[in-house]
Amino acid sequence: MRLAFALDCQDREVISWVATTAGISGEMIRDMMVRCVELRFGAIRAPQPVRWLSANGAIFVAHRTIEIAMALNLVPCFAQVESPESNGMAEAFEDRQARLCPGQPDPGCRCGSCSRR
Repeated sequence: MRLAFALDCQDREVISWVATTAGISGEMIRDMMVRCVELRFGAIRAPQPVRWLSANGAIFVAHRTIEIAMALNLVPCFAQVESPESNGMAEAFEDRQARLCPGQPDPGCRCGSCSRR
């Protein structure tokens, strides 16, 4: 399974996520960006420029992804996962999910994959 998620750096909340057994596509990332803006701001565009920090993989730096980000008033920023800019948030989230979801369904987990019973 492959998972991409967007974290709010202010309150460390997962705003939106996508999961698949195939690869994560640029279209999936762009759809997630739109959902994030709609959920966070209740509008189709952020009211002021907002930094969107991501890895620098092809799906994140694609021309179409950058265009969508700019249309949403997101400012694309790119860093390696283990860079100081990530502040360890993604790693902490992944570690927590691994502890909560060790392959066994956990009725208390809200990650989506454990809710299968």
